[in-house]
Order: sequence, then C-alpha cells, then structure tokens
Amino acid sequence: MANHTQALAACVECGMETQVPELKSGQSTSCPECHHTLTICATDSWNKVFAYSIAALILLAVSCFFPFMEISVQDIYQENALLDALSVFYCFNNDGVASLQVFTILLLPVLYLCGLILLFFLATHRRVKSPAGNRPTIKFIYRFVFGFEPWLLADIFFIGVLVSIIKMASMTNIDVGITF
Repeated sequence: MANHTQALAACVECGMETQVPELKSGQSTSCPECHHTLTICATDSWNKVFAYSIAALILLAVSCFFPFMEISVQDIYQENALLDALSVFYCFNNDGVASLQVFTILLLPVLYLCGLILLFFLATHRRVKSPAGNRPTIKFIYRFVFGFEPWLLADIFFIGVLVSIIKMASMTNIDVGITF
C-alpha cells in the first residue's frame, strides 16, 4: 500500500509524476527518469524568507522618502522621490495612474511580503493538525500571495524609468539617487 502522506511532484523536464519522500534539511530528490532535480529541502528557509522580506519592506519604505533621481536643466534642480511621482500624477489630473502606481508599486508589494512572512511563520512555527485545505484563512492568504504575484510591477516601473533616463539624457543632466 502506498504512503499517502508523501507529496507528488511532476518533473518539469519529462513530465513524470513521482512521489517525493519526506526530506531532511539540505536533501534533494530527483526524477527517476531523467535525473532532473525535483525539489530541495532548503536549510533555514524561514529565517531567509523573514530576513529578505523585512529587508525588502525597509528598502521600500526608504525608497518612498529619499531621492530617487535628480534632474537639472539650466541650473534648475529637481529631486524626485517615489512619492513625488504620485503628486505629479495627481496635479495633472491623472488620478487613475496615481492610484495604479500606489497599488502596484507600494501596496501590493507590502501585502505580498507580509503574506509571505505570515505563510512561512504558520508553516514553520505552528503545528497544524488539519491540512491547509480545511483552513480557509490560510487558503485565502496563499491564494492572495501567489495570485497577485504577477501584478507586482516594480520591475516594470524600474524599466520604464531606465527608458525615460536614456531618452532624457541628451536633453538634461540626470543623477540617480540613493534609492535608485
């Protein structure tokens, strides 16, 4: 009789489904067909996720208030922080763009990181007797965190800023700030 406590994993290379045994810290399992690594049991994953998430939250807060870039044209200097872009959109009656920027660059990353911290905390420090499928709160947090992950658009914002800097570099003097 098969052990039903073992998880199933599908190989991304050949598609073969394999039962993954319970792994200890640092161990990995590979596909019996093509020998591609299926999963690795990370050592000290809770501490890493917690440290990276806290660092990302701190850096996000710093990026809101410290200079992002400085533009100078004919001895006129303008320093911009991330929150200054919101006021510019608001002044030009682009409330929709400003709210989309707040949502995708500030609010969603904060909620995503807090959700990750909470999920890893519950998985690591709390011994749950019932599976996650019977706990609607954990299921909601999991669906939120991994459902909204594609909507984290900070990298798209960063690429847009780089394109803008390249386009404006010939007309103005642009210096990037500490939060860039």
